[in-house]
Amino acid sequence: YSKAMVAGTSQADFSGGSSQEISAVSAEDQTNLQTELKRELIQNTLNNISAKVSSDQIFVTDLAEVDSVSEVYSNKVGDQADSVKLSLKLGTTGIAADKEKLIEYAKSVLNDKTPSGFELNSDQIDFKFKFSVKENGNYVYDVTIGANFLPEIDVSKTIKQIAGRSPKMAENYFNSIPGFGHAEIKLKPNLHGFLGALPRIPKNITLVVSAEQ
Repeated sequence: YSKAMVAGTSQADFSGGSSQEISAVSAEDQTNLQTELKRELIQNTLNNISAKVSSDQIFVTDLAEVDSVSEVYSNKVGDQADSVKLSLKLGTTGIAADKEKLIEYAKSVLNDKTPSGFELNSDQIDFKFKFSVKENGNYVYDVTIGANFLPEIDVSKTIKQIAGRSPKMAENYFNSIPGFGHAEIKLKPNLHGFLGALPRIPKNITLVVSAEQ
């Protein structure tokens, strides 16, 4: 008979041999590593670019392009290894927009929506950008505009009204202003009793109006 047709049967149990568990690189390991490292590199890129943007610009935090320039894994899928490393290089494109023009446009949209007794300040407008598409060399974004409307306050008049008053009386005055939330009064030095009143000289008082966070 041909050797390929011969079969044998053992009448007794086999013994000996060995078994062991080994760690091997999987496709999921590589994917998870790439996702984590890519997220970290993108955040580093955002921080680095943002630090270089001038004060008259707004950095668009949603990058227009993120491309893998090179990626090299220390092990291939199926290799026996307890860990896997990835060397990843990204190419990114970030955009900075003209701050003044954006705020000017936002005000043109929001001014007629300002409630009576309130005002819209430039420092209370924020933007959220979502990259849409690249067309003819231009990057197109969807932009969401948000704004806080602050109570319309005559700062000089208000300071004169609270000058020399106790913090409690000053807060009561603020409570009469529509849209007021709460006041935080800081005195330097911080004295107690009748000495803890606000300065009697208006120029020694600084009033800052801001939206609640």
